[in-house]
Amino acid sequence: MPIILAIVIAALIYIYQMNRFKKHWEEGLKVELSFDKKGVDAGTTCALSETIVNHKTQALPVLSVSISADNSFEFTDELKEDAQTFVSDNYYRTDTYSLKPMRRIRKDLYFKPQKRGYFKISDPKIIAKDFFMLNEYSRVYEGDASIYVYPKKVRVPEAERLFLRIQGQVQARRALEEDPFTFRSIREYRPGDPERYINWKASARNDSLLVNTHDSTFSVRVGIITDANTFSVVDRSVMQEKCISVTSSVCMMALRTGAQVGVYSNFRDFENEREVFVNPGSNRQHLGVVDRVLARVNTDLKTDSFDEYLDRFENSMETFTEYIVIMAEYQDKAFEKINQLKNKGYGISGLVIKSRETGGKIYKLPEGFITI
Repeated sequence: MPIILAIVIAALIYIYQMNRFKKHWEEGLKVELSFDKKGVDAGTTCALSETIVNHKTQALPVLSVSISADNSFEFTDELKEDAQTFVSDNYYRTDTYSLKPMRRIRKDLYFKPQKRGYFKISDPKIIAKDFFMLNEYSRVYEGDASIYVYPKKVRVPEAERLFLRIQGQVQARRALEEDPFTFRSIREYRPGDPERYINWKASARNDSLLVNTHDSTFSVRVGIITDANTFSVVDRSVMQEKCISVTSSVCMMALRTGAQVGVYSNFRDFENEREVFVNPGSNRQHLGVVDRVLARVNTDLKTDSFDEYLDRFENSMETFTEYIVIMAEYQDKAFEKINQLKNKGYGISGLVIKSRETGGKIYKLPEGFITI
């Protein structure tokens, strides 16, 4: 009889806790994912935070949180015993927690994204087990965390030569033209000085004509034009990513000189499929604007040939902007168009990236172009 009574009591306890757990396990339970940065360069360590809140008086003895991420995310804590990981087309990870009543747990998962792009980790799946570990209850939480992985920065010493040439041209322009809005000093009038520069008040005080002199406010304005096309069969994707990385790196170098930089390309955005077009800017945030646009590029989308793109882009070009072309390999029609633009007075120089397939060939490049 005592054994039967014990069995009955145990059965009642089990049924009670099962029904209570089933009814209330989701109450006050919240799962959030967030990245510690909005954007990072490829290869930089950052953190994905899992935050689990159990805002109720009932404990959760076992709670598993499963996420999937791009397989280019290299997590640094995969050897820990509380994480189960699996990598195929994506990276799958499950972390297991035990939550007491009215508790909040946060776990930072450190990783290094290895490739450029815009990534989301969305809809984490949770599985809870009851106190007897016999029943499982699951739910998918709606919500996501997103991060921009910027193009990897590379050293481009050849670009420094281009900047020296561009700065020399701007200095020559400064010597020829003054800006009437930047006052420098007052000097005596010389025959041929424009009448509008005469300082009448100062002249009246000194009983002789004096004129205002001015400084130039010409700043370097750079437009980076990047071609999405490559004829390489073996290295197509590699060459395109090199072009994007060089574009980001040259933009960073130009901004450090104080230049205003715009970025243009026949590469297309993965979502709206529009071509890359970033208006000139020079503040500290501008590199982030450019990198976010480049992170969103989908290299698999169809693009126009570079000469066709330049035909259209010519309508947006300005004679006071110095353009740097970044392209993969030699292209006859594109260089023919570039020479036409140079003959029209546009300042154009460029960097041509060689592939392994064309590395030994020698081409005659337009003036101002360098092979890297």
